[in-house]
This record gives sequence, C-alpha cells and structure tokens, in this order.
Amino acid sequence: MVSYFPNGDDAEPNEAGLAFYDKVFDELAKYGIEPLVTLSHYETPLNLAREYNGWTNRKLIGFYENYVRTVFTRYKDKVKYWLTFNEVNSVLHAPFMSGGIATPMEELSKQDLYQALHHELVASASATKIGHDINPDFKIGCMVLAMPAYGMTANPLDQLAVHEFENQNYLSRIFMHVGNIRLTLKDISKSIVLEYNLPLAMMKS
Repeated sequence: MVSYFPNGDDAEPNEAGLAFYDKVFDELAKYGIEPLVTLSHYETPLNLAREYNGWTNRKLIGFYENYVRTVFTRYKDKVKYWLTFNEVNSVLHAPFMSGGIATPMEELSKQDLYQALHHELVASASATKIGHDINPDFKIGCMVLAMPAYGMTANPLDQLAVHEFENQNYLSRIFMHVGNIRLTLKDISKSIVLEYNLPLAMMKS
C-alpha cells in the first residue's frame, strides 16, 4: 500500500509506485512466472497509525477500498491471484505491526482488537467484491495466522486454554466463510458449554 498511497489517505495514487510494479509484472510475464500478490502485508502507512489509530478506525475500510480499486484496475490484465491480507488475525497478537494500531498493547481491550479485526474482514470482503466487479476471473482469498499450541499438562484447565488459543487462530477463517461474527461466536460458545459441561452462566460472562 505504501508504494501507491504513501499516507494511506491520499486522494491520488503515486504514479511512480504503480509504474514500478508494471515493470515487475512485465518482467515476471517474460519468464512465465505467475504472480500472487498480497495487498496488505504488515505495511499500514505510518500516517494511518498516527492519525487514525490504524484498523481500530472504520475509516480505514474506505481507504483500503480506494487502494484495492486502484490496484485491481491497473493490473487487471497482469495479475490473477490476490490475497487481501497477510495473516489477518495477527492483529490480535501484534496490533501495531499487523494493524498499524498506535495504542500500546497493554491498553487495548479484547473489544478493541476484535473490532479492528472486524474492520479488516469487512475490508477483505469488500475488496473481493470490488475485484470481481473489475475482473470476474480474479482469484481472491485471504490468509490467517495459525500456530500450534500444546498444553503444559493433561490438566483439563490447560487443555481448555489450548482450545481457547486455537479458537483465536481459526475464528478469522470461520468468519470469512460464515460472515456473521456474532452468530458464529454464539454457536462456538454453546458448543464449548455442551462439550465440557460448563455452567451456562459462563456464556453470559
């Protein structure tokens, strides 16, 4: 994004950046190399972090839509495969690096983090629609960060902690397919209550 819209909220793209990647894609084509382009890979413009606090701010959806519309239109005949975000759920673990969120990690609530992730997922869905409107042959996906987790012991509490950690890894993937975050979380909460015979009151906490 930085190459095309250095500040993130620029009214017009940077033509030099666009022309540079024209040359890159032309060179790849010359040697029969099929590019797969990641549209956002840990490079949220610093201006968006300072002025908008990164993806905690819903305005970034509009900036991202402007960016992808520009890129999709420019390279519609040169690139077929796209990823909207690299490791989209990594914003939960590294909010500044992944989402340009300037607020220190210790001051962010889970609400803040999941709201930022929600904004990225909405932007990803919107980018997919924009891309297919420009070129129906585009193949557009997203990427999640998945890390294996192992309990320190066989103690049920350790194993529940593993389950919760893995849910954080895979919830983003579920959201991208299901689309309704609130319903998905509710269904997952019910399954945990039933599977582990936990008190129903835990669902309300």
